[in-house]
Amino acid sequence: MKNKRIIQAYDTVTPSAAQKAKMLDAILEEADLKEQPRKIHRTPNVRTMKPGKKRRTSPVLPLVAALAMILAAGCILVQMARQPEVPVTYADPIQTMTAEKTAGDHYAPVINKYNQAIAQGWTKEQCEIDGISPRVQAGYDVAKAGYAFLDLDGDGREELIIAEESTSRTDNIWDLYTTLEDGTPIQLWVDELEGGQCKLCEDNVISISYSMKDELEQTFYKLETGQLSMLGQLQWEDEDTVFHTDAEGNTRQVTSGEGQAIGYSYEHKKLNLTWLEKYQDPDALERYTPVLEKYRTALLENWDKYKCIENNISSIAAFGADTRTSLGWCLRDIDGNGTEELLISYGNESGALVDLYSIQPEDVTEENIVRKHSSTSYPLGVENGICHLAKSEGAIQYTLCEDGTVRYQFVADGTTNWCDYLVKPWGLELQDVLVYYRDQDSDKTYARGPHENDLTYISKEEAGEFIAAHVPVGNLPVTPLVDWDEYEVAPQSAYASVVERYKQALAEKWDLQQCYDNDISLMISYFVDEPDRISAQLLDLDGNGVEELIITDGMMIYDLYTMQNGSPVKVLTGWERNAYRLSANNVIYNQGSNGAASSVHNFYQLMGGELVMVESVVFDAIKDFDNPWFRSSDGETPEVPITEEEANRIMDSYPAMSFQGIDLLDA
Repeated sequence: MKNKRIIQAYDTVTPSAAQKAKMLDAILEEADLKEQPRKIHRTPNVRTMKPGKKRRTSPVLPLVAALAMILAAGCILVQMARQPEVPVTYADPIQTMTAEKTAGDHYAPVINKYNQAIAQGWTKEQCEIDGISPRVQAGYDVAKAGYAFLDLDGDGREELIIAEESTSRTDNIWDLYTTLEDGTPIQLWVDELEGGQCKLCEDNVISISYSMKDELEQTFYKLETGQLSMLGQLQWEDEDTVFHTDAEGNTRQVTSGEGQAIGYSYEHKKLNLTWLEKYQDPDALERYTPVLEKYRTALLENWDKYKCIENNISSIAAFGADTRTSLGWCLRDIDGNGTEELLISYGNESGALVDLYSIQPEDVTEENIVRKHSSTSYPLGVENGICHLAKSEGAIQYTLCEDGTVRYQFVADGTTNWCDYLVKPWGLELQDVLVYYRDQDSDKTYARGPHENDLTYISKEEAGEFIAAHVPVGNLPVTPLVDWDEYEVAPQSAYASVVERYKQALAEKWDLQQCYDNDISLMISYFVDEPDRISAQLLDLDGNGVEELIITDGMMIYDLYTMQNGSPVKVLTGWERNAYRLSANNVIYNQGSNGAASSVHNFYQLMGGELVMVESVVFDAIKDFDNPWFRSSDGETPEVPITEEEANRIMDSYPAMSFQGIDLLDA
């Protein structure tokens, strides 16, 4: 690559491109300047837009520029002496370059490098060595990564933008290149996973922001003559302390509202991306065929949860028709060892995994897995050379994170466990554990360590940093397990028959006995004279992509249905002394009473089509009149004594939520 200092010098004269090349060689030889390797900086080398502002230059630059001008003058005099009668017309070097090669030709080495990184599953270190963004490393989502050519500065030469489609309105730029006059790519900015984010705005303004704990820095640039020139900058030191620097370098403090207005004035611009190549190893796909066929059979034959468990696949495959149509697979080299893992997932924004498999190396057997690694890894078994790494079930949820870690989360009995694993040939190797104890003292609520038996209490802030350290991979590019266009798909509203039953009950004014005989909540009979108060709502309570049907008065849940094996299945029904309502985070609060001296307050989450208890508080004045409040593990038995204040704190932590949606009874 040509030395940038020399480029500035010889761009000040006007001979042809060929003459400039000869002049450059002479200057380099005369000044004995050696080419320096290009270094990628965290922030771009920029200048402000202030007219006439002087920039610092290298001490050798005046000498180089003087030599360049002398040589230029010499070349021109020689040409005039040889052909004084013929006027010399020099071709525009930009037009000549453009005519010979396209932007795709000039940037081909960069694009090919990205495609190679995807195909070979490069690690973060490999990406950094080759000067490309580590965003493309194994474990990151490259399904929506692509490139675009745009002439950002209007000089006739297009820039290269490597970006990821973030949403339907924005793209995150990973890499930004321009070229020298000879077409050599020059890197202007690269995402180095240090909290930076780059987006293109209208009028080809480039927005680059860095987030550092509570501080945020956002700078806006225009590309001019191969350099990023600063238009302005916002620095958020905290929520109320904002500084704005204009194009001339003048800084002043502004209000939070003014800072937001300045930031919002630069509207993001959508890129028309050409996707980078998606690589799939045909050999790996062939090896995983038995697993994929097992899943296809489970979906097509409507296996129930017990048959799924019996065949060692996640019982999530036994969910209703809507879920079955969205379940898919993809291959991804998570650990960067050159062999792709098989991911079964919905492909939604959460990065949730249903099942995870890897190809077992020949030198690793099931016997030495258990013997050598049982203390730190948890394989689910090996079959036909395929290692079953993880399986989500009920309250157990696995998530793939952007850095290639796999996070395990388990919620039960007032505690939540987070475990971070690395994918290894013998299974998942445990790296870190965080446990949340809801019933502990405030200074003993969170504990962290390398293993569940080796934990140390930490602060809430430290726990938050642990949870936020690994960002889930969103929108995995899954291929549907079954081409459902070839099969009969369930009606658009699978709950239609259930909804009709409630319409009939209200229209015909069913009494308690009729409601009981038709398996609907007895409470419906209380609303036959006010049918408008009852509605049927659809809400995805467990985040699996399948909406549940809720019969409600806007607050209480009288009946709840989910889909299993393509049919509606009732999950719960409520009545006067056994009431259900929806709380924050889709927790279902159940309050039951056997009289003034006995009541239960149970908190559930819907998982795998079943209610899984998160927490339970029991009031039992018969057991202990003076101290009647207890924690319970089964929702009935008073076990661990607690104070009334603690009981109220637990119940108050689940605020009531109302339902908002389409009233199916009016449909």
